[in-house]
Amino acid sequence: MLSSQENVETISRLADELKTFGKLKARSLQLSAVEKLTVVLAAILTCLIVMFVCAFALIWFSAAIAFWLAPHVGGTAAAFAIVGIVYLILAVIVILRRKAWIVNPICSFIASVLLTEEGTLSEAEEENN
Repeated sequence: MLSSQENVETISRLADELKTFGKLKARSLQLSAVEKLTVVLAAILTCLIVMFVCAFALIWFSAAIAFWLAPHVGGTAAAFAIVGIVYLILAVIVILRRKAWIVNPICSFIASVLLTEEGTLSEAEEENN
């Protein structure tokens, strides 16, 4: 049997190890949170930039289509009206399908980023190894 002094030293070392483990675990959680937040913010920023560039391209393509249609439909105003109606129809379709096209993919992405187990390699890290 261990003496009383040895028991105290063992418990003291165990307490120190648990304290160190707790600090390391807290640091690991902080780093994991920062990594996941970085992935989400990078995805948001990338989407915003792509949407911004696509919006400009869409404006120019819309104008080109409207000017191409103008001689065929009786004027520039009618051509721009037709292009506008097409965009309204597209907007209605997107609104009706928003859950399948917008909400579910965003929810799946955020869940996959935030609910990955700590200590496992992400897909990007696995591809690099």
